Amino acid sequence: MDLRDRFNAALSRATNDLSAHLEKGQRESWVDPDLLPLETSAWLVWTLERGLGNVVAGSAPERAQVQIANFASMVWHVLYAGSPAHPAAR
Repeated sequence: MDLRDRFNAALSRATNDLSAHLEKGQRESWVDPDLLPLETSAWLVWTLERGLGNVVAGSAPERAQVQIANFASMVWHVLYAGSPAHPAAR
């Protein structure tokens, strides 16, 4: 298996694991029920992968920390803010 295959397999595992997390969260009402778990997971995994390589890489450490915190905020708003567990965030 070459490096590209390993990389793609790692992203595939991350997407599938995140999708399972979203499905569980939807069943337990702490993830937005309107999200498509697999597709949302793919968007988030690829956004993170590209963001780390193109936005965060090469940034000053203080700036990189802010960028990572911004990404975490985006993820929280996409996955959890629209859930029944957080009605005030809607």
